Amino acid sequence: MFRYPVKQVMYVHDIQYADLEVIGMPWTKKDYPPSMKNLDERVREKAVEIANALLENGYEEGRAIAIATAQAKEWNENHPETDGSSG
Repeated sequence: MFRYPVKQVMYVHDIQYADLEVIGMPWTKKDYPPSMKNLDERVREKAVEIANALLENGYEEGRAIAIATAQAKEWNENHPETDGSSG
């Protein structure tokens, strides 16, 4: 077993997913639900992370995907990617 690295704790429906113990990951960066294929890579990776945590908490797969996708998009809006340039 392993734990998600805690970079930022995020709550999804009162679940602190960064601290969840994970037994196995059904989805990965390269193997994810088809409905996530058109997401930007950064958003998709966050959605996969959230969806896996929701599954571990007993959420049904379809609901986990929908919640994770919405939360990942919101996270992306609130945490814009910086390109490192000053300006």
